[in-house]
Amino acid sequence: MTPISSVFLGSAPVQFTTDPKTYDTSWAKRSSVHRTIGGVTIQDFGLKAKDITLRLESQGQFLDQETVDAIQALYAVRGAAYAFVDYRGTEATVFITLFEPEPTFIPGFFEYTMELQVVALTKLRGIAYTGD
Repeated sequence: MTPISSVFLGSAPVQFTTDPKTYDTSWAKRSSVHRTIGGVTIQDFGLKAKDITLRLESQGQFLDQETVDAIQALYAVRGAAYAFVDYRGTEATVFITLFEPEPTFIPGFFEYTMELQVVALTKLRGIAYTGD
């Protein structure tokens, strides 16, 4: 199948067959709130790129066998981080924390769930990222 996705993973990038239907970004601020007798104390350490987790799910957008095999090979490498580029203008280095391909009723096509932990962020929404 000819890939139509704008999501790429790896240095000799694996192009996803299709874009994920679900693409969630979790970026919790490093902070804590402490309730005290005198009120509330807030410690705010801001946003750090390494706190970003990306969750991609196909939900009907399939990956073909070749793409699944290529991503599985990347996932199997111990301690490796990979270049990641997407249609949202994200350019990052990521560690694959989860990749679960599930066969579909169409032989050779898979649905998937994937989680990526950002290790370094170069661009966010197409703009150079200069934070931590």
